[in-house]
Amino acid sequence: MTDTPERPATLSGNMKRPSATMVRRVINRLEQAVGADRSTPEALAALSKTTSTPWLIQQFLDGAVDLEAELFERYPNAPLLSVAKFRSLSDNSTHKIAYLSAQDEDASLHIDLDPARNLAHFTFTLGGMMSYRYILDNPEGIDRPRWLDLMERRQAGLTFLWSESRWQSDYLIWVVRRYSTHIFAFSPNGSSAAVRITPESTREVLGWLNKQWNPQGSMVNRW
Repeated sequence: MTDTPERPATLSGNMKRPSATMVRRVINRLEQAVGADRSTPEALAALSKTTSTPWLIQQFLDGAVDLEAELFERYPNAPLLSVAKFRSLSDNSTHKIAYLSAQDEDASLHIDLDPARNLAHFTFTLGGMMSYRYILDNPEGIDRPRWLDLMERRQAGLTFLWSESRWQSDYLIWVVRRYSTHIFAFSPNGSSAAVRITPESTREVLGWLNKQWNPQGSMVNRW
């Protein structure tokens, strides 16, 4: 996921102009990729050409691959988490924890949020033995109300959850489908993780995230 093979040379001369359909597809990819980012699709497009963009992300931004379908192909048996529990780390603590688990508790996802400490951790655990933690870089720099708005309005589709550092730090991709929501996590160090959560758990988690990330019901910039 984080490998960045050398990009082939750009064609010129007889290269055909992209079709209107391809242009619309690329614009849609950029708007999805912005997600919780405060930048514009144009700024993200420019950045993707000047930094070490993961190959699959670059293909997605260029409109050359269906990222949602590709992720499902690569993670076909992500565990289904149907149990959702929520608690505080301690009495009067601003540190809140969401615990999502499979029915047999063989797989789980812990979400640790503490707005007072600018903290957001996503920990994927398998078999009670191995865990991978993904840490969002500078959660305060993320347009969290906008991301939540996208998640709540989108009946199906893909949304990125990352800060302005994007793929240079840990990030998540959420894909909403009718019968489940898929959560994919990626790190620049090469690790990745994936789970599915039920529609009921999705609603519970989004409601909980709203309380932590948008308690005042801030207005959303829907540009």
